[in-house]
Amino acid sequence: MIGTSNIHPTAIIHESAIIGRNNEIGAFVVIHSGVELGDNNYISPHVIIGEPPEHREEFWNREGIIRIGDDNVIRENVVIQKPIGKMTGIGNGNFLMAGTHIAHDCLVGNKNNLSAKVTLGGHVVIENLANLGMGSIIHQKLRVSSLAMIGMGTVVTRDVAAGTLNYGVPSRCHGWNLVGLERSGFDSSLIINTIPPNHKVEQEILVFVESVLSGNL
Repeated sequence: MIGTSNIHPTAIIHESAIIGRNNEIGAFVVIHSGVELGDNNYISPHVIIGEPPEHREEFWNREGIIRIGDDNVIRENVVIQKPIGKMTGIGNGNFLMAGTHIAHDCLVGNKNNLSAKVTLGGHVVIENLANLGMGSIIHQKLRVSSLAMIGMGTVVTRDVAAGTLNYGVPSRCHGWNLVGLERSGFDSSLIINTIPPNHKVEQEILVFVESVLSGNL
């Protein structure tokens, strides 16, 4: 089912895919079965959504769905794979830059920035308002919490705490993501003289993020 969207004539969209309204879908985009796309998304040329998972035992699995929300920008050569479980999901307002790889069963929340050539292994969770630098790699089954910053070229091998700055190979926490927190409106005075990860501060950051996403800030 296809709503009112601007779709390039060379794009290939499976007849069972659900496409919302006011989407811009570029040349040579491929959207397979089991994909649900919301409204007001921009999809650049050569994006592939819904190829089988890169998983030896589950390669032929075609049952799961890919659910993509609203107001996302998905740039050229992004790949979003089908899950081996129930769903690969992208929320609302994300910016996926050129060449980003979203593996099977990943869940990307809202208003995240994934720079060019970011690679997410299977089952990775990116919460909300996070920034992942160019070429960063997230090992499978890890979580990057809200308002975290991952430096370019970083290899993440452990979960990333909310509001922290992380870089290196392998990744290490190097303090709070002060620039990102302040740009988002978080009161930086709350984190003076604290060393991350700090559970109390993390909870304050997550409550703040919920307020931002609900429009209460």
